[in-house]
Amino acid sequence: MKFQGKTSVDESTAILDAFYKAGGNFIDTANAYQNGQSEERLGQWMADNKNRDEMVIATKYTSPYMGAFPSKIPVNYMGNGSKSMKLSPSKRV
Repeated sequence: MKFQGKTSVDESTAILDAFYKAGGNFIDTANAYQNGQSEERLGQWMADNKNRDEMVIATKYTSPYMGAFPSKIPVNYMGNGSKSMKLSPSKRV
């Protein structure tokens, strides 16, 4: 999570808590946001709060979800293919 700079885990948690408390349940994210850190923090927050079934998550997955860890064969983890669609979100959220 990042709002015009780095956002700590505590700040991210506080933002998500306030959003949820105000009735928010739709979050748009992507595997490329902060090299997947956005989705990881969101996933951890939902696990900690046991509210995954109450949330609607929209994510984009065509960017390389392993962008920070390049591979010799990037086609294995990027693009609009079904493999990327299955692997990318399951690794994060």
